[in-house]
Amino acid sequence: MCLHFEQLESRDMPSTFFVATTGNDAAAGTSAAPWLTLQHAVDSIQPGDVIDVESGTYAGCRIGNSGTAAAPCTLQAAPGAHVVVNTPGANNKHGSDIEVENFSGTVSYWVIKGLEVSNAPTNAGIDIRVTTHITVRNCYCHNNQNWGIFLAFSDYPVIAANHCSYSVTQHGIYDSNSGDHPTITQNVCDHNAGCGIQLNADVSQGGDGIISFARITSNYLFNNGTAGGAALNCDGVQYSTIENNLLYNNFATGIVLYRADGAAGSSHNLVENNTVVMAASHSRWALSISNGSTNNVVLNNILIASYPGKGAITIDQSSLPGFHSDYNAVANAFNTDGTSSGTILTLSEWQMQTGQDKHSFVASPAQLFVNPTANDYHLKSGSPAIDAGTSQGAPPPIDLDGLSRPYGSAFDIGCYEWHGVVR
Repeated sequence: MCLHFEQLESRDMPSTFFVATTGNDAAAGTSAAPWLTLQHAVDSIQPGDVIDVESGTYAGCRIGNSGTAAAPCTLQAAPGAHVVVNTPGANNKHGSDIEVENFSGTVSYWVIKGLEVSNAPTNAGIDIRVTTHITVRNCYCHNNQNWGIFLAFSDYPVIAANHCSYSVTQHGIYDSNSGDHPTITQNVCDHNAGCGIQLNADVSQGGDGIISFARITSNYLFNNGTAGGAALNCDGVQYSTIENNLLYNNFATGIVLYRADGAAGSSHNLVENNTVVMAASHSRWALSISNGSTNNVVLNNILIASYPGKGAITIDQSSLPGFHSDYNAVANAFNTDGTSSGTILTLSEWQMQTGQDKHSFVASPAQLFVNPTANDYHLKSGSPAIDAGTSQGAPPPIDLDGLSRPYGSAFDIGCYEWHGVVR
C-alpha cells in the first residue's frame, strides 16, 4: 500500500512591525530596522499583525485591507510613544489624515489606538467608510477641519476613550449613514463648533436611513455648539441606549432625538441616567424630541436649563405616542409643541397635560451638585437626586466613575451614583 501525505501550508504567526521617523520602507520592519511610513506599514501586514509606531510626526495613510474576527490588525503608538499624525497620506482621497476605506469592498477588523491626529485640512482626523468592526481607542483628535472622527456606512464600530476637540466647522464624533450597532463610549468631546457627538442616518445617501442599536454611554460633552448643533444629536436613531453621559455648558441643545435626513424619527430609545446642565446663556433645551420620534423612554436624568424660554424637555405632538418620562430632576420648564416660541409649562402643568414625570421634581444645580460653578457634577451629600431614581429600564450597573449602582436603598438620578463619599 502506498501512502500519500499532503503537505500542509505553512502559516506565519502574527508579528509586530515597527515604524519610525528614521526608518526605511525597504527595511524589514523590525525594531532594529523599522519602516518609514504608515502607508507602507498598513499595506504590508497580515491579519493579527500589530504596527507599533515610534514617537514622531507622520503623514497619514489609507487602510484598505482587513483583519479577521479572530485576528484583527492593529495600528498603534508604541508603548510610551507620542505619535502625531497631522497631514493626509499620499493615498488618501478625502483630505482626512487617516482613512479606512477600500472603494471596492468592506474593510473589517482594525484597531487604531493611541495616536494624536490633528489639522486634517478638509474632513476628519480619522475617517472610516464602508466598514465593519473598526475600533478607534485612546486617540486625541483635535483642530481638524470638519470632524475629529467620522464614520459612514460602518457597522459595529467601537469608538472608545478618545478625545475629540476643536473641530473647526462641525462635530467631534460624527457617525453618518445607515451603519448599525455603534458603540460610542468614554469619549471626551469639547469645544467643537457643532455637535459633540452626532448620529445621522442619511436616507438621502442610500441604505435604510436608520442607525439601530447604538450604545452611547459614559461620554463627557462640554462647550460644544457655538456654531449650532446639539451636544448629542440623533437623527434617525432607533432601538438605542443613551446613558451615563455628562453634558454641561453646551450652547445649542443637550440631547436631541429627531428626524431631518433619517428615514424615520429617532424612536424606541432609552435615555437614562444622564446629567445635562445647559450653558446659562444662549443655550436651548436639555432634551428635545420631535419629528415623529415616538416610543422613547426617559428615566433617571438630570435635565437643567436656565436660559429664558428653555428648560428640561420639549417634545412635539407627533412624538408623544409611546413617550414615557419619569424619575427625573428637572428645570421647571417644559413644552409640548416642539417650537422655540411655544407655551412654557411648569412641571405640574406638564404632569397634568401629559401624564408624565409623576415622580420627577424640580431642582437647582446648587441643590444637586458638589460644585457646579467648578463643573463638579457629582451629587453632594443631601442631594435630592440620591436614591430618587427607578429600577425601570435596567439602569447601568456602574456610574460614570465606574462605581457600582445602586448604592443605598435605590438608584440615584444622573450619571453619578453617590457612595457616601464626602467630596
